[in-house]
Order: sequence, then structure tokens, then C-alpha cells
Amino acid sequence: MKKSSYLKYLYNLYNEVFFDDRLPKDTVLYFVPDIDGVKSKAAQHRRTNAVTRWYADKPIHILIRRTPEKSMRYIMGDLLHEMCHVANPRAKCSSEGVYGGVFDREMKRLAAAGAFEFIW
Repeated sequence: MKKSSYLKYLYNLYNEVFFDDRLPKDTVLYFVPDIDGVKSKAAQHRRTNAVTRWYADKPIHILIRRTPEKSMRYIMGDLLHEMCHVANPRAKCSSEGVYGGVFDREMKRLAAAGAFEFIW
């Protein structure tokens, strides 16, 4: 895997504009052709497009699957989605469970702020 300076640029920009610069600055970002090792039930029925990985002894890693068919707008949406996970590590992508609704509220907040229309 090779680090992506473009994804890092977008991460830093989105962090400043939409997350009040509160996400970790040392997060490492990669474009990858495929994502292995995803065990969530939601991801088992389809190919995963992005994943955030936490480690005890190194920075957070965000992996974004890049294919010739994916537009930059789609990739930016994947990145914003993963940044929501970084901002709310315990929140699930569904409204179920103890932290239900946190992730949905964060995504709605980003949409209302124009993050998904914020193309650079």
C-alpha cells in the first residue's frame, strides 16, 4: 500500500472545515484496489468501499477502495463517511444499539453543512 497525499489533503481540509480540526492529524490514508479482512456483517454481502482501522501503537489508517468506475465525488463521500467513524469511534452505521443515531446525526450534520457538495 502507498500513502495517498491527495486523500491526506482532503482529510486535512475536511477536518478543518467540517470537524473543527478535532480529528487526529497523524491519520494515514491509502487508496487500495481491494479491502481484505473486513468482518462486519453489513460488509459480508458486498465489496467494502472503505474502512477505518485503529491500532494500539500507530496512527489510525483509512483505506479507500479506488476503481476506474468510482468518481472523485464517490471517493469523497467514502472519505467523509470514514471521518465520521473517526469522530465517533463507537457509533455504528445504523440507528440500532446503544450508540444508535449518533452516526446518522453526524452524516446529516455534514450534509446540511454542504460537505457532500464541497468538491476540490
